[in-house]
Amino acid sequence: MKATILKHYQTYPQAQLLDLFKFIHQSEFGPAHLITDPKANFTRLQQEYHQLDPAVKDNVIDVLQPQLCRLHLQVLNQSTLALVTLQRFFELSATPKGSVAGYYEKIAVLKSLCRDGLLPFPEDAVEQFEAQIKAAPLAAFSHSEAYRLAYAPAYRVVESRFCEFLSLFARLDELLQKQEFVVVALDGDCAAGKTTLAKMLSEVYDGNVIHMDHFFLQPQQRTEARLQMAGGNLDYERFEGEVLGYLKTGKSFSYQPFNCQTQAFEAPIVLPVKKLTIVEGSYSHHPKLAQAYDLKVFLSIEQTLQLERILKRNGPVMYEKFKHVWIPLEAKYEQAFQIRQNSHLVFESKRVD
Repeated sequence: MKATILKHYQTYPQAQLLDLFKFIHQSEFGPAHLITDPKANFTRLQQEYHQLDPAVKDNVIDVLQPQLCRLHLQVLNQSTLALVTLQRFFELSATPKGSVAGYYEKIAVLKSLCRDGLLPFPEDAVEQFEAQIKAAPLAAFSHSEAYRLAYAPAYRVVESRFCEFLSLFARLDELLQKQEFVVVALDGDCAAGKTTLAKMLSEVYDGNVIHMDHFFLQPQQRTEARLQMAGGNLDYERFEGEVLGYLKTGKSFSYQPFNCQTQAFEAPIVLPVKKLTIVEGSYSHHPKLAQAYDLKVFLSIEQTLQLERILKRNGPVMYEKFKHVWIPLEAKYEQAFQIRQNSHLVFESKRVD
């Protein structure tokens, strides 16, 4: 937190003590207190955006803490990100966060920075401000006049997970503006976050999600010849027959998932008509399927972090299976078809402290 506060002050040297208190308040509690009427909030967002000076080149993102950031409205002038998408980021981020105890711990960090001369404010001024907020520590406050005059702040506090994929959201907004239906496919290394990203996209756009795990081979299909093929352990024939032809028809359809654990088919999954469909999972970019997608996204992960996630997620027994069977099969497929190189966007999964 020390480094985060100092970096913020270095970026905005006209910040006053009030602005630093606002900064740590946002870093602890997020934006939950600001969403009472989403419709009215969107109207305010529109007004703020139309009042922006297009010549201003703000920092697009200010980090508040690993899970939260300030996303400046200037991003809307620097990409094809839609206003309604930014509003969804804000709404989805407005869940209760942090604690009063955590807030005071961060105030103590701010106090130590002032005491050590790393910030140009007297320590007793921090103590006086702290005493003022004790009656209502959750109450938010506005930026100082000096800060507003110097920087004309216009931003929304959102979860950092959205900011990590701004280029993807911008591409999707551009496609959704032009097309009636859009299909995006998420492929990449196992444990790189494909399922998590698919869920996030579905939350933002209210899209359908189709999991490639539902289309692995049935026992009788697992011949030696089939498993020797790059990407051969995917039942792409069934995916073609049950899914591909229906993605952009404007009609509801269903498919039957195969459960690898029970080795049996489950009840059909019915997909209603939606503008966005997200196909997620390893082998989704297989050449036999790729022509159906408007956007192909590849998620990569460093091997040490990948194995840590698999061990935590799947346990020691499946860890060995992934390490010695599934990961090599995925690597063979990715190399044979140059999956990463043929993707429109590539993201590297990062460790979040």
